[in-house]
Amino acid sequence: MKVWFTADTHFGDEKIIDFCGRPFRDADGMNAALIRKWNEFVRPEDMVWHLGDFGFGDKSQIRAWAGTLNGDIRLVRGNHDMNPNQWYRDCGFCEVYDYPVIIRNFIILSHEPIDMVK
Repeated sequence: MKVWFTADTHFGDEKIIDFCGRPFRDADGMNAALIRKWNEFVRPEDMVWHLGDFGFGDKSQIRAWAGTLNGDIRLVRGNHDMNPNQWYRDCGFCEVYDYPVIIRNFIILSHEPIDMVK
């Protein structure tokens, strides 16, 4: 099993294409490319930490996208992940976190940067 980290996939988000200069005509093309590339690397037995802003859509859309992706996905919620945690679990995420998560006793997983130096 491998552990993967990603963030800001923004499935279904037409605006992110122009905002971030993503090389796609539309969200459908972007979604297809994201799914294809994800599944080229991530195996079904792998663990994926998604650090927020998974996608924009209703429950059936989010469930469909999550259901096509390999790996057990854990979502550390981002500023655009607005639904209740159970809603995301119902869509296929293994677990959902409201706050940054510490793994291996020293790695902090968060959608937003954390200023540790004052």
